[in-house]
Amino acid sequence: VRIMDTISNIDHSKLFEEAIAIFASQEGRIRGDFFQPKELTHLVSSILKENNVMCVYNPFAGIGSYQLDNKDVGYTSQELNRDTWMIGKLRMFINDIYYEYTCEDSILKWVGEIGKFDAVVATPPFKMPLSKEQEPSVYWEDLEFRHKTVETLYFSLAIKSIKEDGVVIGVVSSSFLFDSSFAARGFRQYLINRGLVREVIQLPANTFNSYAFSTAIVILSKSSQNQIRFIDASKCYTKRGKVNILDWMQVLELRKPGNKVNVRLVDNDDVSEQEYNLFPAPYL
Repeated sequence: VRIMDTISNIDHSKLFEEAIAIFASQEGRIRGDFFQPKELTHLVSSILKENNVMCVYNPFAGIGSYQLDNKDVGYTSQELNRDTWMIGKLRMFINDIYYEYTCEDSILKWVGEIGKFDAVVATPPFKMPLSKEQEPSVYWEDLEFRHKTVETLYFSLAIKSIKEDGVVIGVVSSSFLFDSSFAARGFRQYLINRGLVREVIQLPANTFNSYAFSTAIVILSKSSQNQIRFIDASKCYTKRGKVNILDWMQVLELRKPGNKVNVRLVDNDDVSEQEYNLFPAPYL
């Protein structure tokens, strides 16, 4: 790359991005799971920028999409899969990004020290169950709760890792929002009763090449929230074959102050009465 830069005007970073996109599209569910749509990355990055973050932790970094979208922000990132991590390292190298990005299991080696980061952001593995070794017991008052999935564990650890004015953002499967199992419902109860949930954005189905189910963005903060902002962005897309291309600019329009289309503020008590359901549709 360095030699070619001296003799050619080829944009190698752009060329590399195109190669990754083609590879992920062709491999699909076999080996393309690491690839996150750039439109979703832009949306989450825009939300991060609203919070003026400078120090961010990403425990499930994949090929470093969030870091690439926020080059001036200091990221501490981890990725478990070595092949994915190597692609990410090449990606960072070509784009002159040299923040900490290591190949290790973030669940077993969580580096998000208490109150250290301005934000924690990630797209945790969807619906992935924890192994028996990974399931930590967490006691909340009279409730004995045991995590069952990576998604709940992520939020539990992330909220402890941010500063008092920090933010946690997670892209999760929509089932996380309404799963009626004791573990999932109990965890949502914990989040809502303590006013930790700031916003839930429902995304279009088929946004990811490798997954047909729908996903959502969940935003948490330590400052006590009496209301949750629900946004239904499930129609914010254009069709391309079997995949829905997220219209992330349209989602940003929905999030603007004063907009009341497909947006509603709901009291925490009202959410509790709905058995702690965080799926936006019933409230809209």
